[in-house]
Amino acid sequence: MTSIHDDLLPIAAMERAVDIVLSSPHPTSKVAAALFGRDQNGDDYIIARTNHWPEKIEKAFGTDARIADSSGTIHAETACIIAAPLTKDASICVTDPFCPNCAKNIVEAGIKAVYIDHKGFKKDFAARRGHDFENMSLKIVERAGIAIFEVIRKDKIIQPIQLPKSGYRPKSDNPPLINEIGLKTSTKIFKQEIEKAKKIYGEDEPFVVALSRDKHDHIFSISFSAHRSRGIRNEETPAPAAKLEDKYNYTIPPLNRLMMGAHKHGQCVSPDYVYLSHIPSARELINLMGEQDIYTLHLDKRKNETKYASPVALAQLQKAKLLKVKFI
Repeated sequence: MTSIHDDLLPIAAMERAVDIVLSSPHPTSKVAAALFGRDQNGDDYIIARTNHWPEKIEKAFGTDARIADSSGTIHAETACIIAAPLTKDASICVTDPFCPNCAKNIVEAGIKAVYIDHKGFKKDFAARRGHDFENMSLKIVERAGIAIFEVIRKDKIIQPIQLPKSGYRPKSDNPPLINEIGLKTSTKIFKQEIEKAKKIYGEDEPFVVALSRDKHDHIFSISFSAHRSRGIRNEETPAPAAKLEDKYNYTIPPLNRLMMGAHKHGQCVSPDYVYLSHIPSARELINLMGEQDIYTLHLDKRKNETKYASPVALAQLQKAKLLKVKFI
């Protein structure tokens, strides 16, 4: 049943996304998103982005090259999250149904509601990738307690696609470790925090440790380990679409958790102090290219890999001087 939504801000934000969608440089699949919420000072913001090649990747590789086994594009939803000051309890409007990877990022960023333009369901992109959305993306956000709406802009109608049960908001079974450590960063402090994380997560668990700042310039240690998206059980029924989980999975790897989680908590990660116990995936590294700074990734000297690791992508970006790598 359709209804008039009391708050028309999602329609205004959707208009912002629709206004820029054709500016996407992607030749066939043009997608845009607009994220709206409140920053650390309580001021309203709206950020709109398209899917695009990060400037660093476009300059170094062009738009035809692949980064390992992945395209070099960053998705519109993820680009919005990375650009936002604070994403907890924010909402996002998208012109098209979102992929499972963006669903996981939306969950990790603490977003409370997703709005999809009704025309997005009629596009060729939706026809080709609709099974991803229906069989996995919806499941990921539903388990996290996130509401999804369809927006009919012309009639100013917002109607629910999927609503969580009243009061349902699952607790994270693996929250980040965030500890204030003072007003200055140093290599000594960084190494101490790495050793603390090793004792907590163990030698084999993929995790990330970073130093970050809040709006008052206080320094924090922030750590994440890989885990399944919020609300997804360890023994989860496979997605029904054939071979869907060959391309996607329910796990959020550490570097993605750091990027999305830092914005959820209003933290600004120091690009000089990021440690990874395992080599990150190509998709994580491409998302990292959406950040403005050149990052130094401190990696375990054993060069540990998981099944999602991409040493090829790491080598490509390092050779192009888009990131620095140090083994410790």
